Amino acid sequence: HILSSASPERPFKLRIAKWTVTHFHKRALSSPHSLVCSLRNRLNTINRTLKEQELQVEDTAVDEEEARAEVLDNDTGERVNDEETGARMERFLLGNSDLLQTEKKLLEKALRAAERVTPANDSKLTHMLENTLRQMFRRIPKVIIFTRYKDTLDYLAVNIRTHRHFLNVKIVTLDGTLDESQRAERFREFEMAGEAIMIATDCISEGINLQYVASQIIHYELPWNPNRLEQRNGRIDRYGQPAETVFIRTMVVNDSLEAEEPRSHGPVDP
Repeated sequence: HILSSASPERPFKLRIAKWTVTHFHKRALSSPHSLVCSLRNRLNTINRTLKEQELQVEDTAVDEEEARAEVLDNDTGERVNDEETGARMERFLLGNSDLLQTEKKLLEKALRAAERVTPANDSKLTHMLENTLRQMFRRIPKVIIFTRYKDTLDYLAVNIRTHRHFLNVKIVTLDGTLDESQRAERFREFEMAGEAIMIATDCISEGINLQYVASQIIHYELPWNPNRLEQRNGRIDRYGQPAETVFIRTMVVNDSLEAEEPRSHGPVDP
């Protein structure tokens, strides 16, 4: 519906609409909670717009290059960060009130379906908790989990903390909302703990060396830009790493956009 609302006579609007649709797909691949947050954000924007009776809407809060960079996991530039660009895409609306009313009904239906995917029936989360993360933790009780989205980070933090295998494990989270002193404190917590899991966004993928405190990484979703993988892996796979082998796993959803991406960056989990 987002694509059908974009006029082919204005191709740059149509291209932003396409990037927006792919953004929603990627959020769904990341976690059900991430998708629910995005659907709610868009639905709230449509409800506000209809309430204000703005019959013709064209929100250009995001430009084409920013939208493209966000979807392809490229640098979105200094003006906005990844999270803000994604939020702007979710507010990108086209069409009159009739089209928005139609999209509202579709979003409400999609949201109800997404909310039915609980952690208990989230196969990706279950596989990581029962297999990938558990196996890594048995080997060495220090693991870093990278995710693209803060909403997924929050989702993982809640569900790992309450899982029977990790009840007594220190869970540390790091994301772009923390200032330097807060990040440093979280790093110290992870370093000093005997058993710990760090869940982080790409805010720590550059300029921070973790080789002395960890030798295991899980990518919770597959970045579409291979540079992001290299930057993340380079935090532990570098000179000074005392472990003979570093272990890196990437969670990939079968029969999805992720599964179509090249798998040349090490082992993946179904």
